[in-house]
Amino acid sequence: MQHHSVSNLWVGSGWRVNELANLFLGFPVPRAKIAEMIEGSAPPKAHRDWHKPNGSDPLSDPTDITPGQALGWDGTKYKGYDVAAAGGLDLSKTLLLLTAFESLDGWYQDVDGGALVTLEYHQVTLTTNSKANARAGIYENLEYPYGPLTWSKNRRFKLRAYVKVDDESNPVVRIHTGSGVSGNRGFGITFEPTKIRGFCTNQTGIAYADLVTGLTAPYVREEIYEAIFTAATKVDFYIDGVLKGTINTKIPTGTTDSKGIIGLDVESIDAVEHQIITSQILFMQDL
Repeated sequence: MQHHSVSNLWVGSGWRVNELANLFLGFPVPRAKIAEMIEGSAPPKAHRDWHKPNGSDPLSDPTDITPGQALGWDGTKYKGYDVAAAGGLDLSKTLLLLTAFESLDGWYQDVDGGALVTLEYHQVTLTTNSKANARAGIYENLEYPYGPLTWSKNRRFKLRAYVKVDDESNPVVRIHTGSGVSGNRGFGITFEPTKIRGFCTNQTGIAYADLVTGLTAPYVREEIYEAIFTAATKVDFYIDGVLKGTINTKIPTGTTDSKGIIGLDVESIDAVEHQIITSQILFMQDL
């Protein structure tokens, strides 16, 4: 039986296999040049410039990292950084909810009187639907969180929302954590015919802070709303990143209503349309 070396085999295009091995990006390249190019690309440039030849020093040293730290690049190698000192978020010490409304699974819905809650393209809409005595609300409650929910810890919520307030004397258009009802425990933002107010409530009553005044219903607002609760001390209210008001009375304590981490409400008495539309909500509480 006659044997042939690989170098003498022909392929369909007419090139020998050994000649095909010398092709690189469609043109002949000497094998020595290919080897040089490969050698020049490894290790990566960052490692070549900042580390010892042949990668003899480690990209990270276990002695530079302690439990609970975040890993970061210092320009030379990876090191551990204290999250709190860096102003970052330590998820082991924070209860976090960030929803983009892919669905309403897990959200309790309270809808009555012809009001509607709809979801389309990651956008949830609550509307009284121009009906009298209509109510629509969605609420996220955590009965078994991985850390205790309590008013003794700092918490906050933040969202961008489209808010429509129609012309009636006593609408309910509200964003809150905990309860939004006076005499319960919670805080949030309420939209009224002539103003937007922050509120904070506990078992003794409710306190308000004017955030925006001089409005005339019907009106529409589309802004970023944020409320930051400092346990036992105050609630700061922000609109589009600007501090608009602070409340330091009627501060909730204990755990009552604390499992209601976020709620949106619209209610009408007359046949008018109030709306809240949003796509994303952030909630955080220290653990």
